[in-house]
Amino acid sequence: WNRAQVSYNKDGFGAVVGRQRIILDDARFVGNVGWRANEVTYDAATATYKKDGVDIFLGFVDQRNFLNGTAQDQSDILFNVGYKVGSGKVSAFAYLLENDDTEAKLDTYGVKYSGSTMADDIKVIYSGTLATQSTDDFSAMYYALEGGAVVSGVTLALGNETMGSDDGDFAFYHPYGTNHKFNGWADKFLNTNANTGGLGLSDTYVKAVTKVSGVKLVGFYHTFNSVEDDVDFGNELDLLAVKKLDDTFTVGAKAAFYSAGDTGVDTTKMWAWVQAKF
Repeated sequence: WNRAQVSYNKDGFGAVVGRQRIILDDARFVGNVGWRANEVTYDAATATYKKDGVDIFLGFVDQRNFLNGTAQDQSDILFNVGYKVGSGKVSAFAYLLENDDTEAKLDTYGVKYSGSTMADDIKVIYSGTLATQSTDDFSAMYYALEGGAVVSGVTLALGNETMGSDDGDFAFYHPYGTNHKFNGWADKFLNTNANTGGLGLSDTYVKAVTKVSGVKLVGFYHTFNSVEDDVDFGNELDLLAVKKLDDTFTVGAKAAFYSAGDTGVDTTKMWAWVQAKF
């Protein structure tokens, strides 16, 4: 079973008990990896409150269910509170994870802000996240900054995402995130501990987004480096095109071109799909 839940909603309050989808903020820290038919879901009890610009989420997770049908017993607390400030939103979160089998703990605390402002006919966009993560033995910091502008329907932005390191022995990582969305679509850095040897990852990128004749076009260019020891992890170009044909059908294609640096293997991945929504 992918999902099986009982839900309640009234006057801004909500509750869900059972096997459910959980996506918080931009899915960087908690998401559903929603690409395959069998997404990541959670056996959990969750409560929400959404009213007057306030958005509160509290969840207790008993089990995490993976894409391949396997599961992992957990004792997790997920807390996220957001508040709309002008044209932006500030969020604070605490994700306290514990594996029931190994008793390993991973605690993450952070704040995030994203917003925009108008400067004549130009929309200026910006976001920033700061978080700290710790186990029983290690700790590391996380920083993410992005700034850009929307001009004549074209979005251009420059950003950096840094998963810090504890002296090369442990790197900040996102075990519950929809990580394919970040650090390149070739999936070279899904787990920064495993993929960088604990050295951490600094991902500096530029992105462009626009729409031409009803086709959404997205491009990213990433440069990857370690936080410790100044290792060149390579670079990557990502391209995406998606067109909605009608209310039912959407077609899309994307590609990832990763070029290795001091480590890694050159990799090219391509996708094409047709989506039907009923």
